[in-house]
Amino acid sequence: MTQVYFYTRDPKEKVEQSLSKPFRNMQYEPEPQGEAISFSKDGKSFFTVSERPFGLDSYLYQYKTSKLNP
Repeated sequence: MTQVYFYTRDPKEKVEQSLSKPFRNMQYEPEPQGEAISFSKDGKSFFTVSERPFGLDSYLYQYKTSKLNP
């Protein structure tokens, strides 16, 4: 993973419609083998986790951001 794009979506909207709208490019430091992303319940941060080769430890990264949904 080298970039994080955030799209807002109305629950009644199809995914294709959401992806055709403008997105927010979130500040993110690329990590080795970035694998997953999750958002905090309050919308003030997101988390990523990196897979590490050869049995090395994985790390959970937290990125603070302004409230994601305006």
